[in-house]
Amino acid sequence: MERRILWAFPGQGTEEAGMGVALASEYPLVRECLERASDCLGEDVYRILLRGNRRIGETQILQPAITAVSVGIGRVLEAHGVGCRWTIGHSLGEMGAVWAAGGWGWCEAIHLSAVRGSWMAEAARRAEGGMIALTDTSEEACQEAIAWGRQFGEFGLAVQNGPRLWTLTGDIEAVEAVLKRYPSRRLVASGAWHSPRMMEAVEPFRAAMAEALDKVSDRGVRQEAVEPFRAAMAEASNDRWKARWIANATGDICLDIAEIPRLLSMQLTHPILWMPSMQRLEKEEITDIVICGPHRVLQGLLRRHLPRVRVYATEHPRLLRETLDALGDLRSREAVG
Repeated sequence: MERRILWAFPGQGTEEAGMGVALASEYPLVRECLERASDCLGEDVYRILLRGNRRIGETQILQPAITAVSVGIGRVLEAHGVGCRWTIGHSLGEMGAVWAAGGWGWCEAIHLSAVRGSWMAEAARRAEGGMIALTDTSEEACQEAIAWGRQFGEFGLAVQNGPRLWTLTGDIEAVEAVLKRYPSRRLVASGAWHSPRMMEAVEPFRAAMAEALDKVSDRGVRQEAVEPFRAAMAEASNDRWKARWIANATGDICLDIAEIPRLLSMQLTHPILWMPSMQRLEKEEITDIVICGPHRVLQGLLRRHLPRVRVYATEHPRLLRETLDALGDLRSREAVG
């Protein structure tokens, strides 16, 4: 049987106490990624994770930290000969997913996560916001909740994670109003992610991505110039794809590397198209999913749509070893077959 492997990268909100610490102690590639995050921030990310203090919840620290751990895990998988044919990320997770697909180098992925987190944190400071979850809620009831919230400020859909599972985002006054009126729960989020309140982060983030695509990646592949995006990269860059990246902004496979800045900046201010992304994965007949990073939240979101797919966890050394052993066994059986 052909193995059709997807790497999935978790986003903000999936972090755990001590995330990445044990992995960094055992795998130098993970430690190197955390050191890169520290260089980007001017702070010791490993020490912050080790202490498990409140600072890990700060968006500007958390985003590069999650990406560093996730990409570090991916580098370990690659070093052991475990690859993928598809990649997907949930929100922030797209930074790692683009790296795994060949869009940019691991250093760029971590650097850009720091840029993204910094500008999103700044936008959140200027406009206090939050996010809530509606569970077991019909689309009609969700739209009613959104309409009610909009009477109190900016408010809308951030992502539909399942047929009756919604995440809403907006100004804090709107969030409070909906929490009082509808069965819902507040999410741990310091801003109105995936809403127009993040607009001021779009251009700086897009510019940083354009610059990253114009550099020599850590794999030694020259990145083609991206200004203007559609013209300069149309011919020479797209053969760099190592895997098929399914983008949050479209719910489909991205074919043009020049589109990366537009698609990743778009999801800052627009809803994530998770349901269409899952429908695309169903068509691709994925057999195995490796979650590069904390797996519990993302595993639930994936298994709602792909219940028969085998899911592998990696966020602790024991789990990563088990995954490497299992996928190594798959490669051995395929070679014998």
